[in-house]
Amino acid sequence: MVVVLLISTFLYMQQDMFGKKPTGSRLEKIKQSPNYQDGKFQNLNHTPVLAEGHNYYDVIYENYIKNKPNHYPKEKILLLKQICQIYLLMKMYWFGLAIPPILFKLTKREF
Repeated sequence: MVVVLLISTFLYMQQDMFGKKPTGSRLEKIKQSPNYQDGKFQNLNHTPVLAEGHNYYDVIYENYIKNKPNHYPKEKILLLKQICQIYLLMKMYWFGLAIPPILFKLTKREF
């Protein structure tokens, strides 16, 4: 299934609306640009992918592995079932196009 999805995405992205390699006079115009060297455009300023002094392993560790404060929620998160039950106990009134619906809680049942 994943392979089919990848192949279909690749084929979809090959359409002309996503751009294509320049040919003819457009390619010649690009080659005359002072920033076009060695078959590709060169940035005028140095633009590294990561900031200096960092590498991919450090970034992955800091963001996904290292235990940080507020990394986990302090309170329980409501499940979708609980959220649906809360909305079923409310009644909605709508007072016109410019005013959003107003919800009134009908019971004080705790979940």
